[in-house]
Amino acid sequence: MSSLTAFPWQDGVAALDPLSVQVCLGIVTVTLLILSGASYRRTRSASAGWWCVSLLLLMAGRSTLLFCDPTWLAWACHVGMALMVAGVFCIWAGARAVCGREGHPWPIPVAAGIAAVCSFLENPFTDLWSGGFAYLGLMLAGMTMATVEFWFAPSERARATRLVATTAGLTAAYFLARWLSYAAEGAAGEDFKRYFGPAPAGVVFLVLLITASFSMSNLSHEQLHDKLRRRAEKDHLTGLLNRGAFLDLAGAVPSRAETKASGAALILADLDHFKAINDDYGHAAGDAALKAFAKACSASIGPFL
Repeated sequence: MSSLTAFPWQDGVAALDPLSVQVCLGIVTVTLLILSGASYRRTRSASAGWWCVSLLLLMAGRSTLLFCDPTWLAWACHVGMALMVAGVFCIWAGARAVCGREGHPWPIPVAAGIAAVCSFLENPFTDLWSGGFAYLGLMLAGMTMATVEFWFAPSERARATRLVATTAGLTAAYFLARWLSYAAEGAAGEDFKRYFGPAPAGVVFLVLLITASFSMSNLSHEQLHDKLRRRAEKDHLTGLLNRGAFLDLAGAVPSRAETKASGAALILADLDHFKAINDDYGHAAGDAALKAFAKACSASIGPFL
């Protein structure tokens, strides 16, 4: 039997081929981008949209960094780092969307700009890792922020977000170790190249992208299901429960009150002369009256409507 001598080894440890890892990562990223784009077209979920943008930026960043040779080094280095940082911060924006916290995503361009400026101010013409300390620190910050958002997602999303939160947390821990190793010995250090160079980091990203894509797809479909369920259960004009949903909830109230040793009451209300409002002022005024009445009921009674 012939021995497997073609596989690269370094000091008794299997060494990953950086180019092969980058090509594999690129193929997987394109595949996930196509699948995530199809999911977004079906669900129109904000989190799925942010995830598609993140995959696009990460793919563009990785592709740009492949041009970091002496000919293209002056621009490819800081542009690639800026795109990678923006991609990671888009993961954070997607995590916020999962939690229902939209807000203005101003940290994305700010973080990308810092990465580009730090890279440009060092040695972009001669050093592949120009601005590397700021780049790794920003990648760590973005992954940490995404981990926190995923981990503290609303309880109804907790089961779907725990996996991606754990994966994001492990990725953030890896970037912390990578950042500290870079600070201690630089990109030329043996330990940094072996454990935190482009090939090992590419494998870590590969695991993160696959896990996050699976989780984001599940979350998008859950959000779509919840949206359709709420639309089916509530009246479009007033936002109150329709008859079927109200009867289901009302049937559960007695047992809930018995379990909590609390009371329950059923209040019937009627709008006197409502037809006169429609006749005298039109149906738009009648709709406004119904919405005002529903708002007053919701404010007075609480979560049961």
